[in-house]
Amino acid sequence: MPQQLLIVESPAKAKTINKYLGDTFKVIASFGHIRSLPTKSGSIDTAHNFAPNYQIIAKNKKHVDEILASGKDATQIYLATDPDREGEAIAWHIAEILKQNKKTAKIPITRVTFHEITKLAILDAINHPRDLDMNMVEAQEARMTLDYLMGFNISPLLWRKIRPGLSAGRVQSPALRLICEREIEIKNFIPEDYFCVKLLTKKNTTPITARLVEYTSVKDGALHIQKIETKTINQKIMAQEICDILSKNDKNKIAIVHNITKKEKKKNALPPFITSSLQIEASRRLGSNADKTMRVAQSLYEGIDIGHETIGLISYMRTDSVNLSEQALSDIREYIQQNYAPEFLPQAANKFVSKVKNAQEAHEAIRPTNIKLTPESLKKHLTPDQYKLYELIWLRALASQFAPAILDTTAIDFKVATDNNEYSGYSGYSGIFRANGIVIKFPGFLKVYNEEKGEQGERYGQNSSISATTANQNSNNNSTNDNDDANNATILPPLTLNEELPVNQIDFTEHQTEPKPRYSEASLLKTLEDLGIGRPSTYAGIFSTLKKREYVIMDKKRFIPTDIGSIVSQFLANHLTQ
Repeated sequence: MPQQLLIVESPAKAKTINKYLGDTFKVIASFGHIRSLPTKSGSIDTAHNFAPNYQIIAKNKKHVDEILASGKDATQIYLATDPDREGEAIAWHIAEILKQNKKTAKIPITRVTFHEITKLAILDAINHPRDLDMNMVEAQEARMTLDYLMGFNISPLLWRKIRPGLSAGRVQSPALRLICEREIEIKNFIPEDYFCVKLLTKKNTTPITARLVEYTSVKDGALHIQKIETKTINQKIMAQEICDILSKNDKNKIAIVHNITKKEKKKNALPPFITSSLQIEASRRLGSNADKTMRVAQSLYEGIDIGHETIGLISYMRTDSVNLSEQALSDIREYIQQNYAPEFLPQAANKFVSKVKNAQEAHEAIRPTNIKLTPESLKKHLTPDQYKLYELIWLRALASQFAPAILDTTAIDFKVATDNNEYSGYSGYSGIFRANGIVIKFPGFLKVYNEEKGEQGERYGQNSSISATTANQNSNNNSTNDNDDANNATILPPLTLNEELPVNQIDFTEHQTEPKPRYSEASLLKTLEDLGIGRPSTYAGIFSTLKKREYVIMDKKRFIPTDIGSIVSQFLANHLTQ
């Protein structure tokens, strides 16, 4: 019997969708791109408006044959490739091949898109077909042309000048240069020693560590007040002298609460994931590289058998948009209302603005297709990697619609002074030591998702009362290796102005400045995105190419350029400046 034909990119997606549409549809896969530019001279006709000369990809010819064979018996053909530039281009190539074949040339062809693989979304897409978006097709073609012209002209140069098998690319080469330049910075870095003087005291049984921030000394018969920055004390003898002076008669010494500064801070909920932020967080929390993250996300998007049905669990994972549909917002807010105390739900839905340069915001952010499908309820149907990534996506989407967290930041200054009569009638030497703390007055979205600490909070709602808790805040300087507790916000007991505490110890710790770290996949991805180089959806492939070409190796999940990588990068930088 005549059937309607729906063409997607992957066989896994075809299998899921086939279950939704019944016998009147046939669903097949193109297995990605079916045509490309051959890697030979003349594939782009630079003399005639850069016209491309496409050819069918040899390994995909059997899929083209299946498309044509299925198309000739169809009453209607729907092109349902992915809803991005690449997907639009694939749909156009399929349409061109169908139009060029006599048996399929007159079959009606329409384009349909969906951002999640659920029955409702698929049926809605079929009921609302559209024409191909030629702006998207031409945008993809322009990017492909640039990639080809750069690769075809530069790669052979590398083969002749350095060695065969090398390559250059529009994104690959800048990424390699960033890695190589960071390595040069590291090799040229000259470390500096510095010292941190700290006070150890306590109230009852609660220990307090504070860092010296101001030192008053006697010079030429006058008091000299010096602000102590991170690297102010750069000699061990100076640190020892300060400790010796401030520690005199330390059995009887007291630390007086000199100043208390409190400031309330509101921390807004984080937006749901986009492609780049998902890759970064998966790397940071799960130790997953970009390629693995996208493969696992693809499987969640294309469909998982959850017992009674096969369903796509997340929306399309290649997106720059931080927006959620009105239906998704409504569902998430309803879930929060039913599972958390009323104060966790803001009066209106949280809306976000993309910070990505040239963001493509036609799609939604990455979210669960059904917020009621909690990670725990699906755990038995998922692989460990699928479960961890789904949980991350689910929690981030949920947290995006929570009320802000309310934090109390507190800085307490302690004054330690020397004996008043010891130094020629002056009030003597003294030091101001500072301890920092943050108290969470209201957890807000931190109840389910804490980005700074890499924790995921209470996962699925407890309807519990709110209690004030205390959290640490990292304030390390990127250029130093100062892990001193005094430089971190800590748990602070209640204290009052002029309160006296014992001086248990005044001592110093030695530190050394460090260069910026080598790039990880997450930090390189973020840098490329900030510079507007490439697209997050392609970064995984770029990183794989750098490794495949032996331009880089990975050590402790950090990129290190090889000799050949450094030579290639230097050659391109020296000879291809325009």
